[in-house]
Amino acid sequence: MLFGLRCPACGMTTSWSWLTRGDLVASASANLSGMLLGLFVVLLLVLGLRLVWYGRSLSRRVNWWVGFGVVFIGVLSVAEWLVRLQFD
Repeated sequence: MLFGLRCPACGMTTSWSWLTRGDLVASASANLSGMLLGLFVVLLLVLGLRLVWYGRSLSRRVNWWVGFGVVFIGVLSVAEWLVRLQFD
């Protein structure tokens, strides 16, 4: 906590911990954007392994969706933080 306020990432480590155990409900309740970020990283890992295996770059459509995912999770993280500030 900084200045008595929760940070946007409060609960994210707990969320990742629950995610690695496969408990999506507990992960989402700890920090929804943390759970989505963890799942997104797994997807990026799969896409990266595909890139290494085939030696070809990803299509522009995939690159666009990756960029969209990063922005979406960032916006969701800030929105979730603002909601939690109102109810804590």
